[in-house]
Amino acid sequence: MLDAAFVSWISTIGERGFDAFFLCLLRAQGFFDIHFTHGPYEFGKDIIAKHPHPEPTQYAFQLKAGDISGTEWTAILGQIEELIDTYLTHPNFDTTAPKIFVLCTTGRLKGKAILGSKQFQERVRENRKASFDVWEIDQLLEMLKGREHFGLLASPSAELPRIVGKIAAQDTTDRELEDLLAAFIPSPTTSLTQVYRNTLDNAICIDSLIRQDMPFQAMTAALSGVRIAATLAYSAKGEAHELITEAMRAFIRLGDAQFSELLSHPTDTERWFKWIGGAAEQIITYPVTCLRIIEFLGLASLYARHIGQPTEAEKYAHLCDAVVSSQEGCFHPISDRYAASLIPPLIALYASGRASTATRMLRGVTKWVCDQYERSDFGLAGPHSTPEEEVRQFLGYAFDWIDLQPRRDSLIAVALIDFAYVFLPEQYELILNEFLAVNTLPATLHALDAPQSLTVQGGGIQSLFNIKYPPAPQNELLAHHRIQPTPRTPECVGGPVALLALACLARDRLFSDCYPRIKAALNDKT
Repeated sequence: MLDAAFVSWISTIGERGFDAFFLCLLRAQGFFDIHFTHGPYEFGKDIIAKHPHPEPTQYAFQLKAGDISGTEWTAILGQIEELIDTYLTHPNFDTTAPKIFVLCTTGRLKGKAILGSKQFQERVRENRKASFDVWEIDQLLEMLKGREHFGLLASPSAELPRIVGKIAAQDTTDRELEDLLAAFIPSPTTSLTQVYRNTLDNAICIDSLIRQDMPFQAMTAALSGVRIAATLAYSAKGEAHELITEAMRAFIRLGDAQFSELLSHPTDTERWFKWIGGAAEQIITYPVTCLRIIEFLGLASLYARHIGQPTEAEKYAHLCDAVVSSQEGCFHPISDRYAASLIPPLIALYASGRASTATRMLRGVTKWVCDQYERSDFGLAGPHSTPEEEVRQFLGYAFDWIDLQPRRDSLIAVALIDFAYVFLPEQYELILNEFLAVNTLPATLHALDAPQSLTVQGGGIQSLFNIKYPPAPQNELLAHHRIQPTPRTPECVGGPVALLALACLARDRLFSDCYPRIKAALNDKT
């Protein structure tokens, strides 16, 4: 089963999609001084790296996806020649060290390409005093299985077979998946090679979820990749910065691919219903779909803004505006598990100059949630609820034979009131009073700035129940924001958007103390 998961992952990933995970594979095999050099001036080298065993050796890699036939070999021969002949690709390329040049493909050489590569290998050895090698899917599989190939070994996580098995059996919920994938989180003593190996294992789980047609769980697994990097920040900030960048980009690529049909028609509600399928489930799955989509769009827009890509940030903010303006499900969170989903789109809309849309969404969600608390004592299910519990709490108030427990606390209330206080203070009193009028009790968890606080079961949290808010906005931090007034460790390497992403993974904590820092950064840029 695990071999099948490896083959599935490698054989279907695209050339550029493989880049980030190949970098992790190299690191897991002990490579260092790694540089991604793909671009107009790469001179045939997509990646350069060094390896210490058996002596410091300079490697250069050309990456290809799929099988390479004789015709394709002829077509890429010019790139292979550049791979060998040109040393100008990067200042860190060591021209004095022994050199090995590698063509790496996620498929196999076929037909005349096999003979052509052998002849080329001999020519390089004789004329260039260097080595040329081809890594095909079989070599990549051996590395993924943990075979010692370079003197250093990073084996698959011991939990990987169990996780892949549960995914294959479609026997896991979003909440369970967060807990399962916590097995990949590094401890302070975990070697860097094993951290990168764990990132690969997480990517394999993402692929397994995609194959089971579980797009939202796949997005959850992608957020778990962000958590691996965020945890690493507590022990190795430099490496964590690079890894969190790759994890966020992988998350965005995945969302683009999984939701392309919906995002091509953001205002077509009928098409969205068809994509969801099953009329009986649409009362639940439609709002869940809407909220997960705008969660993705908000995170993508804010991350693009964070890394200085204003055009990309505007693209995702525009899509978010279109979805929020057209899809009523964006206003109907079915439980507190979707409190965290509301914040990235709200902030992205505000940051892109769409405060009017953010205001409509803020007020619309507030009214809908308060209506749920007003019509019954049961309110909405909590952030740790299962899908079955969410549905029972959401629909069961109308049926006497369904046993429900009264619930007045609300994480959504915290999310919306905190957002209004920081970003839309002119709306703050209205939002606060709406929740107070229906006797909700704003409640959340404050996570300490510690690695264990990034997992639901990890500890490092403080319960904040029935939060007392000032009656009007003030020119100071909210009391529960003053508990953590300075940037958290993951925030220092990935920006505050990383905290919003982690909130969308844990779903029971908001990290809302970062909202004022986001607002301050936006004001500085304007």
